[in-house]
Amino acid sequence: MSMMIRTEHAPRWKQAWQASLRAAVFGLAGFSIAVAATAWDADAAETETTISQPARLITDIRIVGDGVMLGDVFENAGPYADRVIARAPSPGQSSTLEARWLGRVARAFGLDWRPTSRYDMATVTRLAHVIPSEAIRSELLSAIVHRNAELAEERLDLQLDNRVLSLKVPKDKPATVAITQLQLDPRTDRFTAFVVAPAENPHAVRIAVSGQIHRLVEVPVPARRILRGDIIGERDVEMVEMRRGGLAANTIVDPADLIGLSAKQTLAMGRAVGANSVQPPVLIKKGGLVSVKLEVPNMVLTARGRAVESGGLDDVIRIQNLQSNRVFEAVVTGIGEASVSLPSQVALQ
Repeated sequence: MSMMIRTEHAPRWKQAWQASLRAAVFGLAGFSIAVAATAWDADAAETETTISQPARLITDIRIVGDGVMLGDVFENAGPYADRVIARAPSPGQSSTLEARWLGRVARAFGLDWRPTSRYDMATVTRLAHVIPSEAIRSELLSAIVHRNAELAEERLDLQLDNRVLSLKVPKDKPATVAITQLQLDPRTDRFTAFVVAPAENPHAVRIAVSGQIHRLVEVPVPARRILRGDIIGERDVEMVEMRRGGLAANTIVDPADLIGLSAKQTLAMGRAVGANSVQPPVLIKKGGLVSVKLEVPNMVLTARGRAVESGGLDDVIRIQNLQSNRVFEAVVTGIGEASVSLPSQVALQ
C-alpha cells in the first residue's frame, strides 16, 4: 500500500488541517517524553513522498543517544527515518510510547501504519554504563588520600551515607568518574564531595555525596568458637582488619597476648577479644589434689594438699594440708603442682 503526500499546492483548508495535525502530534503534554522540535521542518512541507511499503512498529527499542528517531520506532520509515521525534529517557531508564501518540506520528509523516488497539505500544530503553557503588568508593578514597598526605600510610575503609549509590552514564560516553569539591573534617573523619560522571564532560551527571572514613587495624580474633576454659592455640587465632574507632580500649591487638591463654568465657568466632576475657590457663582446679614441694638446701619436702581455689601458672593460691587441715599459700608451678616458701613449711607438717 502506498500513500502520497502533497503539500506544495494544497488548498488552504488542507494546509490548516496538516498544521493542526502536526501540532497535535508534537504538542502532547500527557506523556513524559518531550517531542523534539526538529521532527518536522520546512523541507518536509515542500517534498512529495511516496511510502511504497507498510511501516512496522518496533515494540522494543534500545537506543544510545539522547533522541528517538522515526526509524527507531518504525521499520520502513521512509526518507524521514533519521528525524528526531522525541527526547530519549535518562540513561538506564525506559519510557512507553502509547498507541494514540504513535498513530499521530505515523499520520504526520505519511507512514502506512495505524494502531489496531490501545495495546499497540513501544518501549524505549536508553542503554547505559552502570558505575557501581564500589567504583565510586574507590575513587573517593583515592581522592581523599591524594589530598591528605598524612593518610597515605593508614589502612582505610570508606563508608557512604547512601550505601546503594550508583551512577548511570550514556552508553556512548566513557564510564569514568571524577571527584570535585572534596572536604574532609579531620576531627570526625567525615567528608562531603561531588561525584561527576563521565569525568571531564560538560554535560556530566553531578551528584552530592557524604560519608566517613575509618582507620583500620589488624586484630587477632578466634578462628572458631572457643569455650570457657579452653586453652587458645595458634590455629585458634586469625588476623582480621577492624575499624579502630569501634574497638574497646582493652582489645587485644597482639596475637602473642592471646595465644597460650585460657578463655574465661565463651569467645565468639571472628570477634575481637578483650584482655579481661582471657587468663593464664588453670593448672590447678578448686578442690583438686595438689602436690606441694618445699625445696631447701640438700632437702626437698613434699606433701599432699587440696586446692581451696583455682589458679594458673605463677598464681598464688590457698591449699589445705590433707593431714593437718591447715591452710597455707603456694605458688602454682605446673599442672597439679605448687611450691611454698620457707615461712609456709610449718603448714606442711
